[in-house]
Amino acid sequence: MTTRHDGGQVRLTESQQAAIDELTSAPKYAGDSKIRTFLRLPWRQKPAYFKTHFLLPLVAALVVAGLAAFLVFKFLVPSPRPALYVAVLDDALPIGSAQTLQSEYSAKLGADVTVDDYFDMSDDGLSKLQTMISNKQIDVVIAPKDTFAELAGYGYFGNVVELLDAASSDSADDSSASATSQDQSSSDESSQQDESSQTNAALQTYAVSFAGYSDDDQYDSYDQSGSGKGESLPYGLALEHAASWTALDDASTTAIAGIVANVDDASVSLDFLDYLYAAPAATSPANDSATTQAQD
Repeated sequence: MTTRHDGGQVRLTESQQAAIDELTSAPKYAGDSKIRTFLRLPWRQKPAYFKTHFLLPLVAALVVAGLAAFLVFKFLVPSPRPALYVAVLDDALPIGSAQTLQSEYSAKLGADVTVDDYFDMSDDGLSKLQTMISNKQIDVVIAPKDTFAELAGYGYFGNVVELLDAASSDSADDSSASATSQDQSSSDESSQQDESSQTNAALQTYAVSFAGYSDDDQYDSYDQSGSGKGESLPYGLALEHAASWTALDDASTTAIAGIVANVDDASVSLDFLDYLYAAPAATSPANDSATTQAQD
């Protein structure tokens, strides 16, 4: 209550005056930082103050730090490379069929295999392919014939016939070495190696030649390019004869498969091509012709 005195003046009680003084006085921790204020608060007031002033910034900082640590870890410790990486260009194989091929061959190989069909040459497919090839991340390329011819002109593929010959030669050497042993296991291994050599010879009948890249001095000027100016060599295999490939839904029968030049282990890629042709059951065009003539 207030007390009125002479002259109409109002006199406040002591409690009222104290309340007004408290409201008009400067805050107890005015000018202090939030951290200093937090440290000076009584313990019972700290939780509420921390929640109001520190909780959200602290959570945000932890999220940013965690994301940064994850990115640094991914950069310093990249994911293991799959045993085989196949690049499928320009819808040579639909997404569903690509996943089927990936899962089936992964199961057969007993290792991780990637069949990547996200290469659109009308968009950024070429730049993606070039980057991955330069980083030795791709083993096999499957593409429509015109697209394959363009890539062969850039020098991206190895001579598939030479690779098959080399694999057959290695099998023959292994077969000769195992022939010196008399046990049954060596005999079985020798039979498998001979079978592999026959398959490699059969696959050569499906080889398709394309003009490669020329590094001739006449193409060194800025307005000249050696792309497609090199010798025509068998850089690819026609998949129209590949039984496992054509069995896939909507697989292109005009697609060409090639092995990227200078891969670390061409045998892995050759084994995959064998699989596409359902080796050793694949028959050569010459045998097909002889069969047709016999039936006639």
